[in-house]
Amino acid sequence: MIILYVGLLTRSVSAEMSNDLFQYKRCYSQFVRERISENDSLLKAIIEKRLSGKDACLSLLKFQNKKVLKTFQSFHRQWFPSYDLNVATQDYTASDFYDVNEMGYHLTNALFDSHIPFSFIVTNTDSYTAFRETKVQPAYLFEDGLATTYERFGSRNWNRGDGNDSWKPKLVDFGTLVALETNSGNKNYLVKDKTEHDANKSLGAGVIGTIPYILMNSGQGEKVMDGGMKVHRRWSKSVLNDLLCRELPVVKKEDALNYVDKKSPIVFRRKVECMQCHVTMDNLAGVIRNVELYNTDKDGFQRNTLRGAFVHKVDPKSGKYFNQSTEGRILFRNFKDELIERKFSNVSDVGKWISTLDDFYVCSAKKYFSFLTGVDVDLFKNDEDKKFVVQLGLNLKKHQSARQLISDIIESDYYKTR
Repeated sequence: MIILYVGLLTRSVSAEMSNDLFQYKRCYSQFVRERISENDSLLKAIIEKRLSGKDACLSLLKFQNKKVLKTFQSFHRQWFPSYDLNVATQDYTASDFYDVNEMGYHLTNALFDSHIPFSFIVTNTDSYTAFRETKVQPAYLFEDGLATTYERFGSRNWNRGDGNDSWKPKLVDFGTLVALETNSGNKNYLVKDKTEHDANKSLGAGVIGTIPYILMNSGQGEKVMDGGMKVHRRWSKSVLNDLLCRELPVVKKEDALNYVDKKSPIVFRRKVECMQCHVTMDNLAGVIRNVELYNTDKDGFQRNTLRGAFVHKVDPKSGKYFNQSTEGRILFRNFKDELIERKFSNVSDVGKWISTLDDFYVCSAKKYFSFLTGVDVDLFKNDEDKKFVVQLGLNLKKHQSARQLISDIIESDYYKTR
């Protein structure tokens, strides 16, 4: 009996160690994306029973290894599928002037800075600038959407909108990501109608108020918003999809009935099938109605011009939709099928509202869970996978730590499954 007991205990310890080793080797390959060295200090600590597999994985995040930083920044950027500035803005210069990774920086900073609450992703009044290092700056950039290579414009003169083409703006760094710094604007100024404006300053509300996010997700050309055919509705659609994991429509037909106007000159407002989507995205877009997208050259054909986002001052006495206010509202059913109607004064209000939603945290948990386990959970299907991810999200809402979320996933049976 004694011999048998010792044998079982030995196998139990061995299995436990194997789980720790498996966890660490799995997270190492995911985080670093390289083969692990036999001389790895964390690996040795696990073998010597001085460290658990989960804690070794979390240590990789604390070290802020450049390769780990790159992995998670790449993952975070993928949360936002619209990242092609040249297709979205029709300006080749945009990739030198705006950083398509800017939205992902909010998530990356929340992960690597343990003092930042997860809600900051949608409530931060500022944005981030990346510091990157490279021995040689690229002379050419490859454009995915157009499948072509084009010359960078870093060394050329620029037209900022005042007819002076000798402007030398501060441009985006290229190379290996090293660190992030708060970006409060005050680095580049464009000119529209003889009015100078801060080109890179965020509107607030974290991710959804960054200038690149608005440029790439608005779907609008030039001219001001009119509250009818021209509103930033694609921006609303992207906010719902990217941060709440929701596709339109997010309300039922009966929810939209009161918003149908049979006498409206706008066709889609006469049909409930159309208003089922428009009642959500058009009204939400009202919070950025004062943002006008434009080109620094009125003809828009010179390749050294820029796409800009001009923010009009609000005048409550104005009879024009685009600058009379920044009010908006939303009609929305959450993943529990509860109908929510909410009014907003500005885009910052939207960010604060999102930060209170279970949906935001559950959606975020779903994305991290899929990245780490390969399991893509359907939030509208009642099964054990959904229950687990929902609980992860609800826990995230409480502890506000992206690192703790990763820890919970790594410690789960889903991650330990071979």
